[in-house]
Amino acid sequence: MPDQDKPSSKVDELNDQEIITNNPSQPHPHYDWVEELDPEEREAILKEDLQQTLYPDPVHEEEEEEEEEIIIPRGPICQSARKWLDIADKKYPKGHVLIGSRTNAIVDKNSRNLIFGKEKSLKTTFMLRLAVAHASGLSLIDGLPVLTSGKVLYLHGELGAIQIGKRAQGAFHGIKERLDDVYDYDDLIDNKFWMKKDPRFSLCPERDRLGNYFESEGQHRIRLTVKKYRPDILVIDPWQSFFNGDENNGEEVRRAAKFMDLLIEDYDLTIYLVIHSGKNLDKGPRGHSSIAGWRDTQFSLLYNNEKQRLTVTVAPRFGDPPDPIILDFDKEVGTVFNAHKGIVFPSGVSAMSVLAPRPKTSLEKMTDHIGLQVMGVRLPLAELTQFYGTRKSLLAQLNKGKKDGRWGYDPVTNEYWRVK
Repeated sequence: MPDQDKPSSKVDELNDQEIITNNPSQPHPHYDWVEELDPEEREAILKEDLQQTLYPDPVHEEEEEEEEEIIIPRGPICQSARKWLDIADKKYPKGHVLIGSRTNAIVDKNSRNLIFGKEKSLKTTFMLRLAVAHASGLSLIDGLPVLTSGKVLYLHGELGAIQIGKRAQGAFHGIKERLDDVYDYDDLIDNKFWMKKDPRFSLCPERDRLGNYFESEGQHRIRLTVKKYRPDILVIDPWQSFFNGDENNGEEVRRAAKFMDLLIEDYDLTIYLVIHSGKNLDKGPRGHSSIAGWRDTQFSLLYNNEKQRLTVTVAPRFGDPPDPIILDFDKEVGTVFNAHKGIVFPSGVSAMSVLAPRPKTSLEKMTDHIGLQVMGVRLPLAELTQFYGTRKSLLAQLNKGKKDGRWGYDPVTNEYWRVK
């Protein structure tokens, strides 16, 4: 005989767990309102709910599976026309769009992007700010929303070490305050953004006595650097410092561009190339036209020195371009900010200073808490937990602070206090 205590069916098992009952005369506590219905209607509702409990409808499963199956072909891939048509009918896959939206990509993964303008048009300043937006995941520039963040490797060719540091300091201005977690900022500047300058870097190949091309030392050094840091975004600034050939020689320009294509293919990169324009900005970047044809998206920069205002025109090869982007340059800070309400900010006045105050982060609330502003005052862990959604996130903050020497800890009383 079957064991009387053992559920005889899946339905009985559900009854034992008080998930639902199939007995209309004893409705489940969560369904008190069915008492007002006729017995037949009540029985139909409960049976339908039981069916959903046992065999729930696959909500959104088909869409998610369909999106996961979208693969952007890379490498020497040959596929039928049907495969390519299927890709074109769907949204960009998750993680493929870096800037823009999944229906209109301005900068997508593995793309080639040009930043060009005349001399002193803030090309490096703008590129550094955009690179920080990529690395932090913050949309710092109106019209260029960051959809997917990534690690950045910035290769400098013109500036000295001190100038590079100052430009970077300006590019990171205000970032620490906008991140939810102070340690996210530490991770950003330690692990997600690298800069390097090496005068031996080159995009041009070398030739042997027979006229055959091979990878030069300068190309090899770039390849080794990319291989070491494995960035998602590679910035080359400027083209003229990395191209030691004739800018008007189509063959030399194409071979340098081909090397960048191989970097994209071999290391799954997105490349930004900063390049000077000619005297006429409308004619595009300086040199052979093949470099303009190489790009996927171009950013044309025009700077008004009198108004300290930068206008950026974005031209994707395929997507819809955003409206011209207007940015204000703060000389004191050393970076560009979104222009707000047509105000021109004079030198020494940061656009960030007039924005609406942002909400305080959890760490700032905890720091403002009474007792934390006094060095050495001990607080129990339970009193600090209220500032975080989970105990785990709080402990992660405090453990990091202990390693940095910012927090003291007494394992006997489980109390913390600020050291510095």
